[in-house]
Amino acid sequence: ESVEKLTAKEADEKPWGKQGLRNGEWAILDYCDIVVHVFHEEARSRYALEELWGDANIETLEEV
Repeated sequence: ESVEKLTAKEADEKPWGKQGLRNGEWAILDYCDIVVHVFHEEARSRYALEELWGDANIETLEEV
């Protein structure tokens, strides 16, 4: 199940915005208070978001 479908089912929430779903390398789901980034492993290493938002809480899910 996709993150978007699971969030709609479990929390009755839909993203305010979303990008990158067709590309498949990096998808962003914006839920206003929470932004979900879904990467392929290579893209995650390349963009290194932790360096941009070093003070943000990071939650890593191995499998959804």
